[in-house]
Amino acid sequence: MKIKKVEKNFFVLRNNDLGDVLVATPLLKGLKTAFPNSKVSIGVGDWAMPLLENNPYLDEVISFNAPWHNKQNCRFPANSPKTFWEGLRYVLISKESRYISSRMFTHAIDILGSRQGSWLMRRARIPNRFGVK
Repeated sequence: MKIKKVEKNFFVLRNNDLGDVLVATPLLKGLKTAFPNSKVSIGVGDWAMPLLENNPYLDEVISFNAPWHNKQNCRFPANSPKTFWEGLRYVLISKESRYISSRMFTHAIDILGSRQGSWLMRRARIPNRFGVK
């Protein structure tokens, strides 16, 4: 039996609202088409998970209910000090953030390009990061 070698392990962050998640789906197809031996995972809020069920270009949908840039659980304005501290705390100690750090992703794409997404990718020690540096 031949074991399939994984070329790249991609993580795509799109924890925004439903339309934003849907617009990101062509990227998932593009990644899987360009790198057929790769794994592609996406982090989305629980409210968006049903949109990605049975997507043939995804290996994993990760629950990521981050408190920034969405209408579901963002309690303060996007650039307020409270959102800054809430996002930092979430990246540093949340169970979801720890899970992403454990997955050993080789590449990550924060489609929005948020500072919180950048913190998450650095915390997870993902070497190839796209979004905000």
